[in-house]
Amino acid sequence: MGSRHGVCSCAFIGAVVAVVLVAWSPLSRAFVIDDFNGTGFSYTFDDFVETTSPASVNLRDTTNGWGGGAVVYPNPVDLTGFVSQYLEVDFTVEPGHGTDQFTIELYDNANRSVKYNVPTPLSGAGTPRTHTAANPFGQPTEGVGDFANFDFGNVTSYGFIGQFGSGQPFDVSFDELRFTPDAPPAYGGQAADAPWRAEAQSRIDQVRKADLDLSLTRPGGVGIAGATVRVIQQEHAFKFGSAVVGNKLAGNPNAGDQVYRDKVLELFNTVTLENTLKWPALEGEFGPNFSESIALDALDWASQNGLDVRGHTIVWPGFNNLPQSIVNLQNDPAALRQAVLDHVTDIATKTQGKLIDWDVVNEPRVNDDLLNLFGEAVMDEWFAAADAVNDARLFLNEYNIITGGEGNQSSRNTYLNQILGLQGRGAPIDAIGMQGHFTPGSLTGMEKVWEVLDDFHDATGLPIAITEFDFATTDEPLQAEYLRDFMTAVFAHDAVDEFIMWGFWAGAHWRPDAALFNLDWSIKPNGQAYLDLVYDEWWTDETLTTDAGGNATVRVFQGEHLVEVEVDGEVTTYLVTVGPDGYTLAEVFASQLVGDFNANGQVEQGDLDLVLQNWGQDGTTAPNGWLQDLPQDVIDQEELDRVLQNWGAVAAPVEASAVPEPQVLALVGWLLVSLDTRRRRLCVL
Repeated sequence: MGSRHGVCSCAFIGAVVAVVLVAWSPLSRAFVIDDFNGTGFSYTFDDFVETTSPASVNLRDTTNGWGGGAVVYPNPVDLTGFVSQYLEVDFTVEPGHGTDQFTIELYDNANRSVKYNVPTPLSGAGTPRTHTAANPFGQPTEGVGDFANFDFGNVTSYGFIGQFGSGQPFDVSFDELRFTPDAPPAYGGQAADAPWRAEAQSRIDQVRKADLDLSLTRPGGVGIAGATVRVIQQEHAFKFGSAVVGNKLAGNPNAGDQVYRDKVLELFNTVTLENTLKWPALEGEFGPNFSESIALDALDWASQNGLDVRGHTIVWPGFNNLPQSIVNLQNDPAALRQAVLDHVTDIATKTQGKLIDWDVVNEPRVNDDLLNLFGEAVMDEWFAAADAVNDARLFLNEYNIITGGEGNQSSRNTYLNQILGLQGRGAPIDAIGMQGHFTPGSLTGMEKVWEVLDDFHDATGLPIAITEFDFATTDEPLQAEYLRDFMTAVFAHDAVDEFIMWGFWAGAHWRPDAALFNLDWSIKPNGQAYLDLVYDEWWTDETLTTDAGGNATVRVFQGEHLVEVEVDGEVTTYLVTVGPDGYTLAEVFASQLVGDFNANGQVEQGDLDLVLQNWGQDGTTAPNGWLQDLPQDVIDQEELDRVLQNWGAVAAPVEASAVPEPQVLALVGWLLVSLDTRRRRLCVL
């Protein structure tokens, strides 16, 4: 073990010499650094051991995964010919492996290093995998020393390094390390023909849509064939929202904030007050635009405008996120503990009925000062206190859970154990919050997104909200593409019921590059992608016709829908809410007797008199507006023909016992809907 100290990989050096002397041939698609066929490392360190085989080398540490194996070159090698290519490694995670990642590290003759991290998924042990570094070899993002000036022309060694601080065993077999000119996909499932896409559409149809059944009959149960029905969605049941600035909504908004408010109403059905409800903000520590009164006014504005609101956050348990008055109590633990509990009760009481969700605790994995003082079970007190006075869903909220691709498994394990701990101790936790702050190097593939969601939902049984999404990059096409795919993946997952972005306008965003709209309110590609999904692809607007029995069925996205039913030339409007079990709209329409203009149930002399007395007049002003439903407004030969053709006809009697109770009330008219500010998006988008 470790017997090759000071000896280079012959395959690697031979290839490097070829590069130096004759340059790399473009006919080759990949350049092998080491194929590990019967060879290992120059040495291993920190309890790591190796086992070579004819086709690979295994590197393992049964204790804590700290250490690795290295290959040292007798003479520095020149890799400048590969700075525009990508490091690629074939490896297999063995059963018992426990770390999130390993690192490929190279050193130059000035003892600087460059590092390229490789995630090691803990599922699928024994399955060979290939990972291509996200950045070109010559564009490292981390290393030792002045890595930005790494000398790629004088590389002295390379190695595979375990994960420092993991505390878990390491067991990985390496098959080949190489350069490739082919850039990797930005994330798993990016390809247009990726298999997850068809599955997502099937899932969306199953979990986000439901049947709207219509049954239109005459008295006595005779179906109305050929009736025209239009179904127009008004609102999603799923929560689509954004973090918003509280004082732009209410309190002391500027005149220029009207566009901001209008866009909030056009785009979203749910909002999170980004900073306004945080404890230091309520204490006035964030400046004049933050106070308890501004926060409560903003909540009232949202309610008056039909928006649901998520509360963020009651306790952010790191001292750097607590009010100074609370930080000052560190030397009095009993008073500190009581002050936090009092705050929970106070703000939960004042916001009762104003919120659908509360992030009771935010980011306790890292912001853990209070947990270190009082133990993790102190969170149980906070959840119980909030639950006693507020009926919102109560969340634990955390970052770096759904981000980070195949990595971040230790963060996921810690978070899941915290949730299970709360449940096991009987704390009233209702749902799981997963933040999603992405960068180009932390994009998670869609199947991995599903895997993470499955792991948490299967273990806890709790619903999940994506509470803080953004993707900061200047690559706007990739930004739009990833938003589209990530939204599709989470919308397709039955455990998720909310997707909240952490800002939408560059003028009020903590990461302006991530916004949907530029500073001048021009829409970006990711903003258009959002609109295309939420108000087009996932928005119902269907016209259908009843069959011979007066029945029709349409598959709609769950939520509120306006249903316009045209029978006998009259349009009747209904507002219905379609849930997971669907909805049946059963309506009975009285028979219209053609030519019965005086509406007495028969066509006779009274109808003829009305026609003759009003001949040539505007029928819309006639008694009872009796010509409103005819194709033209003048009382003339057409109206006379209707009377003469049906002279003596009598309307069928209406049997009360045959008329079922309607399931919804007809709206007074479209005006009531158009005045509803939550639905103004129908006129704007």
